[in-house]
Amino acid sequence: MSDASSKHDKLLEEEQQLQNKITTCQTMLQVVFNALQDETVNLHLLTVEDIVVLIHSFEANAHTELLHLWFEKSVRGNKLGNQ
Repeated sequence: MSDASSKHDKLLEEEQQLQNKITTCQTMLQVVFNALQDETVNLHLLTVEDIVVLIHSFEANAHTELLHLWFEKSVRGNKLGNQ
């Protein structure tokens, strides 16, 4: 297996992991929002808001990493096409 092929496979694996992180964050945000709508749950709202912001921040970081990965894949694809 060539180095280019190996690197491409590694990027695909990393892309899948990042997409899983994003999906997990979105799922967890929905869990928190559903808990807020449950009138039987007594939660400290400022703490819940902090948690929501932290999850959102984690998701945003994963999106940024994914953007960089897509950029790298595009550059590598362009280089391979020009060889």
